Order: sequence, then C-alpha cells, then structure tokens
Amino acid sequence: MEQVWVIDAGGSSCDWWLCTRDAVRQIAKTGGYNPNYNVAGEFLAELVEVSGLSSLHEAQQVYWYGAGCSSEKNQEAVRRILLQLAPRAFIEVKSDLWGAARACYVGEPLLCAILGTGSNACFFDGDSLRTQKPSLGFVLGDEGSGNHIGREILKAYFHGNMPEELRESLRTFSDMNLNTVVERIYRSNQPAAYLASFAPFAAQYQAHPFMRTLLNSIFDAFIEQYLLTFPESKHCAVSWVGSVAYHFQDIISESLKEHQLRCGIFVREPAERLARFHQPED
Repeated sequence: MEQVWVIDAGGSSCDWWLCTRDAVRQIAKTGGYNPNYNVAGEFLAELVEVSGLSSLHEAQQVYWYGAGCSSEKNQEAVRRILLQLAPRAFIEVKSDLWGAARACYVGEPLLCAILGTGSNACFFDGDSLRTQKPSLGFVLGDEGSGNHIGREILKAYFHGNMPEELRESLRTFSDMNLNTVVERIYRSNQPAAYLASFAPFAAQYQAHPFMRTLLNSIFDAFIEQYLLTFPESKHCAVSWVGSVAYHFQDIISESLKEHQLRCGIFVREPAERLARFHQPED
C-alpha cells in the first residue's frame, strides 16, 4: 500500500499525518522544530521514541511544511532528519508558507497570512508563491504572531502598564518571577514557543479594553508591515492560517475592514487539508 506522510511543522508542535488511498489520519503530535532555533539531534531523539512514527521506514513520499524552511540550507537540514526516519522515500521540504497557501487555495489567487508562534505572508496563485518581505524571526520580526503577543504582554506587565486585575490574573496563569521569565527567554532552546504560550491568556481576556487595544496594535502592525505591501492586496482576499489567527479572527476581521482589505477563510490547522492535497489517488 502506498504511504505518503505529511508533516505540518511549527515552532511549538509538529503534526504527522499518514495518507493512503483509503484515508488520511493523524498519527502523532510531537514537539516543534524550526531549524533556525532547535537542535536537530534533540528533535530526532524525540522522534525515535514515538512508536507511531516507526512506519515511516515504509514511506514512499514524505512532505514537510515547516517554519524556518525557506532557505536551501535549512531545507537540507530537515531532509537529513527525515532521511534517518524514511530512508527510501522521496522527500520534499517546503516552507510553512507553501503549506498555508496550499491549505487555503480554493481556485482563486489569494494573499495568505500565517499567525501562529511566528508570522509571515505571501501571494499565491495556485502554482507560484511570492513574498514581499523576509521573515526576520522573533527578535526582529514576527509582527502579529503569538510570540509578538507574548512580548507585548510581558513588557506591559513588567513596565507596570497593565491594569492590576490583569496583572493578578497573569500571575495565576504563569510564573511571573522576572528571573524565571528571563531564563525562559534568553537561555532556553525554544524562546519563541515560550513567548507564544501567553497568547491563550490574551485570547481569554481579549474583550478587556486594555487587551483589545494591545491586540489591535499588534494585528495592525502585521497588516501594515506585510499585507499592504502586496499590490494584490487591493483585489485579493486575505486568508489566515494558525492558532493565533483562528482565536483572534473577530479582531483581525475588524482590522482588515479598517484597512479596506477583504477577508477570506480562517484555518486553524492546515495539516488535514494538506494531507488531503497529497492523498494518493485510486
């Protein structure tokens, strides 16, 4: 039986899907992997312990759509990992933008935005994909992302700009000891994922006036930095992929309307749509 594997890889988690002629199904969810930040050996060590991934040895094709996989160097780094799991397979590694665009494409050219742990945007016409600006990562870029939300929440908390009722709730939500926070950001191997872990707090309190204002400024920054730079923004709908986009779609839709942009669909997790895209035909 022909086996095709599709991996949707983000900074926080990776979804592993097996596609056959009869069905597509999720086999495993593992920790995230971004070749810009994470250690390949540590990630591979985690994967070999996941029993469900053992059948990758029988795969004929493996498709990886991942954060940090725009460059040939990083694509090759991921390919080397996958070759150890699927030594006989054809392996294709593409950026998460390609995955998002293919998941959202329904026959018409579109702008596709990713808002998850990180962020990015592209124009996609079904065959070719184009970006306007490079993705600069969580230190210099990632406007609108989960880690951007985390950065702004932490700054507001430690600078004393956050209302006391939200400060109290945040202390219940997470350990807000400054030394602990600094350690997690500057000395761990997944700082972006840690920052993005504060996005659920923002979602829980998104109706609070302070949080609403903070989120509006975050999503406006993404729209202005990324979407408005595309000439196609005047006539193409903007579709969205990622947990952040999904949970804040009301605020995002309002921001789009204010910028006179047309809203497309919201896809929380593109993995199943990508799996069906690659499902072997009869």
